[in-house]
Amino acid sequence: MRIAGAMALALILAVATTCAAQTTPSAEAARLNNRGVAQMGQQFTDRAAATFADAFKKDPKLSQAAINQGIALMSLQKLDEAKKALQQAIDLDPANPQAWYNLGLAQHAGNELEPALNSFQQAVKYDPHDADSYYFVGVCYQDLKDPDKAIASFQKALQIDPNHASAEFALARAFQRSGKTPEAKDHFKRFQHLTNTKIGAPIGLSYGEQGRYSLVTTAELPEPILKPMIPVKLIAQPLDPPIAGVEKPWATTGGACMMDAAGEGSMDLVLMQAGPQAIRVLHNAGAGKFQDWDAAAAGFSASGHAVACAVGDFDGDGLNDLAVALDDSVLLFRNLGHGKFKDVTAESGLAAHNRPSGITFVDYDHDGDLDLLLTGSPLKPGDAPNVLWRNNGNGTFTDVTDLTGFGGSGTTAAAILTDFNNDRAVDLAISGDGPSPLIYVNPREGKYPTQPVDVDSKLPPTVGIAVLDYNKDGWMDIATTHAGAPGLTLWRNFAIPDQAARRFQRVDLPLHDALRGWGLASIDIDNDGWIDLAAIVETSTGPQLRILRNRGDGSFEDVSHALGLDQIKLQAPRGLIATDVDSDGAPDLIVTQVNAPPILLHNVGANKNHFVRLDLTGLVDNKTALGVKVEVFAGNLWQKWELAGASGYQTQAPPQILVGLGQAEGTDLLRILWPTGFLQDEIDLPHQPVIAMKEADRRGSSCPVLFVWDGHRYKFVVDVIGAGVVGHWLTPARRNTPNPGE
Repeated sequence: MRIAGAMALALILAVATTCAAQTTPSAEAARLNNRGVAQMGQQFTDRAAATFADAFKKDPKLSQAAINQGIALMSLQKLDEAKKALQQAIDLDPANPQAWYNLGLAQHAGNELEPALNSFQQAVKYDPHDADSYYFVGVCYQDLKDPDKAIASFQKALQIDPNHASAEFALARAFQRSGKTPEAKDHFKRFQHLTNTKIGAPIGLSYGEQGRYSLVTTAELPEPILKPMIPVKLIAQPLDPPIAGVEKPWATTGGACMMDAAGEGSMDLVLMQAGPQAIRVLHNAGAGKFQDWDAAAAGFSASGHAVACAVGDFDGDGLNDLAVALDDSVLLFRNLGHGKFKDVTAESGLAAHNRPSGITFVDYDHDGDLDLLLTGSPLKPGDAPNVLWRNNGNGTFTDVTDLTGFGGSGTTAAAILTDFNNDRAVDLAISGDGPSPLIYVNPREGKYPTQPVDVDSKLPPTVGIAVLDYNKDGWMDIATTHAGAPGLTLWRNFAIPDQAARRFQRVDLPLHDALRGWGLASIDIDNDGWIDLAAIVETSTGPQLRILRNRGDGSFEDVSHALGLDQIKLQAPRGLIATDVDSDGAPDLIVTQVNAPPILLHNVGANKNHFVRLDLTGLVDNKTALGVKVEVFAGNLWQKWELAGASGYQTQAPPQILVGLGQAEGTDLLRILWPTGFLQDEIDLPHQPVIAMKEADRRGSSCPVLFVWDGHRYKFVVDVIGAGVVGHWLTPARRNTPNPGE
């Protein structure tokens, strides 16, 4: 059987590394450890075990390498060696729950029940919020014939994680054995629901299937001291191409997105307009040059007041499609290839259920195809401002707003996807008439509960929104613009002590003269490996673009003057897109304006630092890779990114990630967590400007897979329970009787 999302638990960011109370590892030991992590992900377990051993030899104080070695040895069924390595880790770091947890797994696999119980209890002691540890405490009690304590432990696991499938099954069995048949039936039913709907995956025996602590973990080095910004300038270039020598009037509304509309491999700029032709496309001709493109002839026929657009491959054919929000309707254009599109709105079932202000694709239910969320205002009093359309997988959509609780209240402006609590379920943060964004927390089923970013805020309504891990703690922070002073705020994502919940705390920014804000973007303006903030603000002297550089110590500096931005004249600016327009490795910015041409701010100088652009494509996941989480290790630098759909205010950047590497010449380790839960590790990548990475097909299975030879090649037949079809050997001379009914 295929354990869908079994490796989803792999990337609970910073769990183990924050637990490890060890001295700073040596650079070589940390890199060896991280290489071993990738080898485990690539299923080279023997190599990984040897690499972890080398890392521990290089730095005998690196307890994480010893833990990882123990995990690898367990996967190789070398239990005694695994226990020895894990005990070494515990001697170095007695309060490390991951070390105790894996020692418990090794002891339990060897039928050492009392020692295993003690180890899992130690794991609970040092991490009382880990449901898997409580589950295995219950398993040990069950094996020791203590049903009451087993039941209590399973219930505690489910209190922490109501979707823990194995705890549900074990609790059902415990009730059944205790003669409590009605309770057992209820929990068996819940277990079947969790597994059939793939909300939860049961604990297995293979690597990656025994809980979050059973996965090897990277080691991080202290970041190098951040140097002053290298010389960088932003050179303004209005994008105002004439057609046949005649100036074309501008009727832009500020909304824009980027996609390969012409089918030539470059990212074109799709602009929203008001009038008989509501969609305008500027074709990227290379070298920072744009040409007006006949959008109507390509199939982009729309009239009215277009406000925003979204790019995503909704039908999974490998070509990005376009959704357009007008102020009174929504349109969907299917990409036919070669620069041609077809309006499929009618057959898709999409209709005007609100007055849109923003739009984004998102795979909210993690089924591998892209759904559609529109923000805005109600059609009539009593209606909801938001509308969520579920992709049915057959070219049609169904309104699931009421079913999911996404309707909201008042008016909303923009939405962005993010996994703010690192539980692998994509959440959505929405700006609007409230003083702070509202997060719709993904429960995996049922209606979404909401959590405001700030409960005590008296700030003006929020407008644009972006996410970034500015302080490199592995948790995504939120930035938003406001319809009044201070214009821009940044909110740090932090944990409440002794709780698993996440909260947000406002970060001080060097911005004191903004009267309101519009678009914003996260951008590494100098490629130094730290994410900066760019925002459009209104001041008493007119609209301005401000860039706040990340100092690497939790604070920011305003480098707008150094970049030359005070020389740029803006006319009713709205949206802001960060992208490398000319593929030179330096991050550029595009400013959209109302009834005026957009302005390209060409970055000159940032590519003196090293960089790499990641072009990601899904396989089982949505092909556009929206919702993917990326970690990049390069020398002493570490960064985390999320690939969102819409970002900022009524804009969407290309589905690419431009990573500044500072002085590092290339990546040591690239970790990609795909939305459906598959963790992909890549090492030995070429040092080149662009790396195109497709979702790998490395998902394992705890069950045998049957192939047959057809005379030319092996063909997959089925993956099966071992005894079901293949049978297995019981002794060197006897095997079991195959049971196809299993």
